[in-house]
Amino acid sequence: MGLVHACEGLAMEMGIAPYFVAVVLASAATSVPDTIISYRDALNGEYDDAVANALGSNIFDVCFALGLPLFVYTVAYAPIEMPLETVQNVAELRVSLFLLTALAFLIFYFNKGLGYLQAVMLLSIYVLFTVFILSKAYEIEWAIDLGLWLQGLIN
Repeated sequence: MGLVHACEGLAMEMGIAPYFVAVVLASAATSVPDTIISYRDALNGEYDDAVANALGSNIFDVCFALGLPLFVYTVAYAPIEMPLETVQNVAELRVSLFLLTALAFLIFYFNKGLGYLQAVMLLSIYVLFTVFILSKAYEIEWAIDLGLWLQGLIN
């Protein structure tokens, strides 16, 4: 609950919608334990475990940790109605994450190992994603145009 309030407070201080802070900050904060475990696995030469932990954790978070509470809420109360702007932002997020995941997959697929260059490429993907999200939050023109293009891919 503290993380939610921190995201809301930070968003208010930054003058942006909490959605944007949560997408970057809350997701990163909840992934720190998994990052540490994956790092230790990699140091011990257990590379498959390191990758599986990160993937499994994210799949669990999206499918169960998000899905179950939403299911229970909608059964107990009513469907959740979101403002059109939030629906559009989520659609853009979904497409951008799919494209960036495909890019990360290609980095893994075409390299028989992971080294410094691949690590820089993966970190760069996250930095680009973060810059896009924050630029979108502050309604910077190129990010709005990119968001519209991403929405066009869905329709």
